[in-house]
Amino acid sequence: MKKVIFCAVALIFGTSVMAQSNESTVSQLGDNNDNTVYQEGYMNQSGVKVEGKNPDTPGNGNTTKVTQIGKRNNDRDNDDSEDLIVLVRGNNNSNTVKQDGNDNRTFSYQRGNGNTSDILQDGNDNLSQIRALGNWNDSYIDQIGNHNNSSIVLTNGSDGNDADIYQYGNRNNGRAEVTGDWNEVDIDQVGHYNNSDLPKFSGDPKAALITGDGNYVRLNQLGNYNEGVTTVSGNWNDAITRQESNWNKSTTIQNGDGNFSRTKQFDSGHHQSTTTQETSWNESNVTQNGYMQYSTVLQTGGNGNTSTVTQSGSYNTSDVVQTGAGNTSVVTQK
Repeated sequence: MKKVIFCAVALIFGTSVMAQSNESTVSQLGDNNDNTVYQEGYMNQSGVKVEGKNPDTPGNGNTTKVTQIGKRNNDRDNDDSEDLIVLVRGNNNSNTVKQDGNDNRTFSYQRGNGNTSDILQDGNDNLSQIRALGNWNDSYIDQIGNHNNSSIVLTNGSDGNDADIYQYGNRNNGRAEVTGDWNEVDIDQVGHYNNSDLPKFSGDPKAALITGDGNYVRLNQLGNYNEGVTTVSGNWNDAITRQESNWNKSTTIQNGDGNFSRTKQFDSGHHQSTTTQETSWNESNVTQNGYMQYSTVLQTGGNGNTSTVTQSGSYNTSDVVQTGAGNTSVVTQK
């Protein structure tokens, strides 16, 4: 057991006094673990704990790097929470955490072997967490701006997943939860107030919720006040959402195997799209240009249906319902 405590104390300039009381605690149980902590500023707190998959057993070959530059990052003096930034239980895991700014908070928890987690927060009042409870998972969160929230949860026994969240702007909210193996999630938010109405760390809906294996979910929001929610239950599904304007709302639900869905919302925005695929091997493509388009696609009761909706102009409404197998629908509104 190794325990290291770092503390940087007061600097005095002229008649003013600034208390630079950074605090770091490292606890490592096992062999060949490597931990580095760098703190610059004041009132930053960092706690790292490394052990085996079960508490109080050895964990080996883990690497952790924590960098904090600024003020009051992970400062929890006002609550009763543990001050851990990184908790590792397992072997050969890698963690990198960098916070540059003020009043940011983060937590990375790995339970398993061969996981990689990387968290970057550049700005103020950002909040993030990664929980990887399996093996060989890769998780990345980059938040550049202020008041952003991100959460990646890879539930117990989930292996080989890749989950990325990138936020550039203010008050964006990105949450992904995966149960299964070899899934890929990519959430990119560039702008402000995207998915801001979603719960932060608990509750539904989530920006991406996956149950199954080999699924691919991508959500790109390039604008402001957009909402995108994707729920997938099954295997080998693809769900892609791209919002390149403001005030758009997209909901995609896939329950089955091998479904494909693409939703694109452009131009003046204020579009709404809901796509539901309740069976397998269905395909849906929705493209909304112009202003205030509405589209609903429901494919159920059979497999192999195809729907294409293209809207331009303003105030168009399209409802497509396909019940059965092998149906094709093409809707064009100008």
